[in-house]
Amino acid sequence: MRPELRTQWALFADWCASYDQAPIPASAELVTGFLTAFPGTSRTQRRRVRAIRLQHDLAGIPLDIPAMAAASSTVWSAMPGLIEAGAALSQMPRYGAPQRHGTRHGSGLRGRRDACLIVLVGVLQLSRREARQISTTDVRIDTTLTGSIIRIGDLVVPRTDTPGSCPSCAITRWLRVTNAISIGHRGTALDLIDVTRKDETSHDCDRPFSIDMPGGEGAIAGLLLLSLTHEGWTQPGVALSTRSISKIVHARRIPTGHREEPTYRRPSPAGRFAMATAEQVYRAAGDVDDEADHLLRRSQRLLALIEKTVTLGDAAERR
Repeated sequence: MRPELRTQWALFADWCASYDQAPIPASAELVTGFLTAFPGTSRTQRRRVRAIRLQHDLAGIPLDIPAMAAASSTVWSAMPGLIEAGAALSQMPRYGAPQRHGTRHGSGLRGRRDACLIVLVGVLQLSRREARQISTTDVRIDTTLTGSIIRIGDLVVPRTDTPGSCPSCAITRWLRVTNAISIGHRGTALDLIDVTRKDETSHDCDRPFSIDMPGGEGAIAGLLLLSLTHEGWTQPGVALSTRSISKIVHARRIPTGHREEPTYRRPSPAGRFAMATAEQVYRAAGDVDDEADHLLRRSQRLLALIEKTVTLGDAAERR
């Protein structure tokens, strides 16, 4: 076997071992899962299939998969040890958590973006190319007496009984955040993913939702699957790459057992202006200004006194 084929076979064997799967005999699902976990060019994927097939031939076991199994257009397929879309959505973080560099919104934004991705490729079965080209103008939200119906293009996003695993809720959660950020309301976005404001009992897709932007009700211009900065904010106009989509989908399908738990904020003591009227606040601000002016004048007098003392000292030395 040539060195490049040995390398690809070793990669496949190691990947199988990580999931406690035997590399021989390999099922079509196992090979497809391997190719999805390690994206590459068509040439690279064909080489990997050839290496796997050759090892099976050497073992006297035919490999019963199409020669071009690597050319599958969808990133979602059944894979050993990986969970399906509903379970992946239920373990997705939806609220912020302390991150490095002091940011508190990274995991919440990233989790909501990735949940939207899971819906597109895992529930609606879009290809990577189709998913990354979806615009927010492709999303339509129709309000009915029994709730909201979410449509992406001609596809209806299903709804489940559990809010945490509901695909429709995953879409609206992400849209609320991206809409707030796109119009410059980062504070609103942070409120939406505030860990102390979790609501895991009601459907987000049932809450009133409209986007006040050019393009009409329920529409906002921009890509749906956006890249995020290191700080966790969205990058307008920068879509996820197909390679990133493959990596994210694979990582999010690994069972973690994560569940959003309610977080309670310790009540803070009421400040002196908690129940104040606008007039009282205005008067207090005036008092602060007066005090600041008084301190400024006092500082000026002290500086003048210091300058005079220094001048007298210099004159005494010259004598």
